[in-house]
Amino acid sequence: MLVPPEGYVQVYDSIKEDFYQSQERKVLVFVATDSCDSVCATKTLQTIFHRDSVQFSLYPVSAYSEVQRLCREVVSDPEDLQTLILVNCGATEDVAKLLDLQESVRVIVIDTHRPFHHNLNDPDNRTILAFCNPADGTCDNVPIPDIFSGSDDEEDADEAENEEEGFDDDVENDSNRPNRRQRVSPDSSHAGISRRANRRKARQERRHQRKEYYQKGVSSGEPATCVLYKLATALHLEDNHLLWLSILGLTDHLVHQRISHELYTSWLRDFENEVKHSNTGESYTEIVVPRPGDDDIPTAITVSKPLYGKISPIDDYRFPLMRHWSLFEAMLHSPYVAVRLQTWHDKGRRLLQDMLVKMGFPAPQFRQKWTAMDPRYQKILASKLQEHAGNYTLTDVSFRSFELAWAWRKQTASDTVHAVTALLEVTTAKQAAAHDDTKDRFWRAWSALSVESANHELKQGLELSKKLQQGILNAGGLIMARGLGNQNMKRYHMWNLSHQDISNKEMMTSPTALAKLGWFLMEARQHQTNRHKDVIMVSPPNQDKMCLVLGVVAQPTLATRQGNTFGTAFRSAADDTEAQTQHDGFDSSIMRISADDVQRFVMTLHLKLSHGR
Repeated sequence: MLVPPEGYVQVYDSIKEDFYQSQERKVLVFVATDSCDSVCATKTLQTIFHRDSVQFSLYPVSAYSEVQRLCREVVSDPEDLQTLILVNCGATEDVAKLLDLQESVRVIVIDTHRPFHHNLNDPDNRTILAFCNPADGTCDNVPIPDIFSGSDDEEDADEAENEEEGFDDDVENDSNRPNRRQRVSPDSSHAGISRRANRRKARQERRHQRKEYYQKGVSSGEPATCVLYKLATALHLEDNHLLWLSILGLTDHLVHQRISHELYTSWLRDFENEVKHSNTGESYTEIVVPRPGDDDIPTAITVSKPLYGKISPIDDYRFPLMRHWSLFEAMLHSPYVAVRLQTWHDKGRRLLQDMLVKMGFPAPQFRQKWTAMDPRYQKILASKLQEHAGNYTLTDVSFRSFELAWAWRKQTASDTVHAVTALLEVTTAKQAAAHDDTKDRFWRAWSALSVESANHELKQGLELSKKLQQGILNAGGLIMARGLGNQNMKRYHMWNLSHQDISNKEMMTSPTALAKLGWFLMEARQHQTNRHKDVIMVSPPNQDKMCLVLGVVAQPTLATRQGNTFGTAFRSAADDTEAQTQHDGFDSSIMRISADDVQRFVMTLHLKLSHGR
């Protein structure tokens, strides 16, 4: 059943009570490894469980096949399992069929992926529970499960057979009478036909509602971290740590275009109110620190240490990672700036430099690292952008966000999200040689979210993110300048890079990198032609000779609430061509296809989409 926010505490209390009654039974958490939101949500869940001494086991997972394997391997005795929590996976699937667990096992789904599978919307099912917030607009009109046993086709066949035989399946047969055709009165026969007709009509309505619901495509709901922050707040556990994690989960959805700007702004206001009430000053605790005393005899002093840090609302810029390289480099590698100034050409780079000079920034200042820039220029950046950026079609260069200040360090929410995402997505040569997998990358991202002064994982994530941003802009600029791999169809663009010689090929086999490249190309073409089209991306082959295929659509709005509908066409084209496929991750609109099958797949996909998706 779908559980609204007012029911979260009741579900959590049942987990806690069951654990206290039998601590030998397990609480398992399977968490998707594909987003910063997943890492933040799991850290939030850990804090909640730790407060009540509820022990649990955490397993990062990267695909549903891995979820099924873990259910077989970890749950050796089904009687030992008490509760299974799925974080950012499970919402789009028939969980009961997928996991094949005993009915005594409670399954809780906390997943941002949409649409909800209709079998989750069973108000009588108290063992499979999916958290949902009607405020995100994705809980409306979820179809109900079939209320009859057996499939609809079987029921139609049975009813057709009964009508041919002259039987009324709603009138009980007399087993003592001879086995011959029954005679029924006209009234009872009419009543039976009416009931059958009503049932058939109800089934047809359910089918139509279900088809209409799923045709809206793949989308995202409330971030899992925000869902769990609501639970923490209801349990009076809210603090700056959990608030910051929740802000990161929301920022992750904005940065990767999973939610509309309207919805982001609405939730942003809620967080601004939270920040206002809980960040009047830094929270401190007293610790004892040894120090040398007279005659080299150690003594101790008591000093104040910040517990977590102070969160502040800020105006952030659409120049990713600006605080970790120069202002010029940040703007040069900003998709927002690049598509408007066309910085893949020399003329575009000169325009960017010209704008900075007109803003009054000397070249030595805007070309050196942000932290080394004269503070006077840092302070006037906002006003100078407001004065000059509009002349260069840069009319929306900032957005409201948050910053965490801890001791002498500051970090913005967007920079942190970019760093954690890079740690999850990018595999360095050293890591590849050590055969690191998605689990290893997940735990590095986990470490990056600590607030230690010497957070090496976060620093590495920031450097990887810069390389990722550079790689996307370099590849995108090359594709736009040379027109590589572009097939301009009536309603969409396709960039087939499976046989193209582009830079950073290995990087583009990552779903996040390829999607960001797709957004860049979509927006660049839109600015050139003044016409919007969705985009299909086919990546270069990876080391297993598999190409990633995904669709990129415009950022959702509250008015349309239309999701990504490419997934159905992808699966249909793959089936028709009998292509070798893989399904990594938990987004049904993303698949991998054998490089040998790409051309046949693309041709079939064009035919299908030309007749309407």
